[in-house]
Amino acid sequence: MANYPAAPLLLRESDRDLLTRLVRSTSVRAGLAQRERILLLAADAVPNIEIAKKVGTIRTTVIAWRARYTEASIEGLADHDRSGRSLPIVAATRAPLPKRLGVTHCSSRLLAARLGINHNTVAKAWREYG
Repeated sequence: MANYPAAPLLLRESDRDLLTRLVRSTSVRAGLAQRERILLLAADAVPNIEIAKKVGTIRTTVIAWRARYTEASIEGLADHDRSGRSLPIVAATRAPLPKRLGVTHCSSRLLAARLGINHNTVAKAWREYG
């Protein structure tokens, strides 16, 4: 099987401008910025393997993001909802704490220990649910 370089990714001019601005932004999440760099390099005809090395990923990831952009444009860069079990974090937060714990408020670490999950998961859920 021959290893031919991928054709340059065709970006809409407005998308190129937006991607360039977002890559330079300090408020963009790292994963999204990586996707934006992948597309900009692909548009500049950089081979997929070189893009992967430059952005710290693997070639198949580069190919996947090129395909997502081709299918769904800029909107294709957004994270998809992930499957998995639903965590009872919000309900457990509202439940009264046992008096034996000697606390009046629930911390993310305390709730995580009660649920058997990572405290970062609790903190993330609290941020999402306000």
